[in-house]
Amino acid sequence: RFFGEAVTGLAIGLFIGLVQELTKAAWVTVEQGRLRGRQYRIEGARATIGRAEENPVGLFGDPSVQQRHAIIERRGADYVIRNIAVQEGTFVNGKRIETVDLHDGDRINIGGYEMMFHLRGTSAPAREQASLAADAVNPAHIATRLAGANAKVDGPSLIDASGQAYPVRAGTITRVGRALDNEIVVSHSSISRHHASIENSNGSFVVRDLNSQNGTFVGNRRVTEPTRVNDGEAVRFGDAQFTFRG
Repeated sequence: RFFGEAVTGLAIGLFIGLVQELTKAAWVTVEQGRLRGRQYRIEGARATIGRAEENPVGLFGDPSVQQRHAIIERRGADYVIRNIAVQEGTFVNGKRIETVDLHDGDRINIGGYEMMFHLRGTSAPAREQASLAADAVNPAHIATRLAGANAKVDGPSLIDASGQAYPVRAGTITRVGRALDNEIVVSHSSISRHHASIENSNGSFVVRDLNSQNGTFVGNRRVTEPTRVNDGEAVRFGDAQFTFRG
């Protein structure tokens, strides 16, 4: 009897979960940040986003996220996002916004978090087109998105813990930081908006810290002056770990 009740309860739970999955119209998934992989359903007329626990979309552990940072509102069959943050702001596909329509595949940046907006019923080609359009603000991401996260990038690059490669430009300066105007954008709360740079100097690559709050490291050495980095050497920006390939 106990076994039968357990199986029945499990079946009911699975059925409820399936119904919820099939009936959700819009949702966001956390692509980068402390809560990476978490999914939030957008239900009702509005869903606030912020650090406070009462928000339907709670982005915790990042001081650059305000208590109530933004709102996603449903208007008929459409959705819009509205910024209510005073300082840091809200970004959609790399552009700072006040109020803007949301489309399937749009990327939302709030503090060190990056989320992707999903809308049921949008075709896969449209999602990919929207995603590639978002990458236009950060060309360093395009090659790896098209070829796959673990694809090899020709030339010097930084490889993150997941195997994704970010090209380092050989003929000029490559800036690394949380702000969207960097060549390599890393949405991590331990990384400053303009954290560090990598440049080719006399045939070698050197790493320079840009007065970051949590420091830049080559191997186990904190960078206090331009420091040479060799192929296969570990490079850390704040708590974000990379391997340099040159």
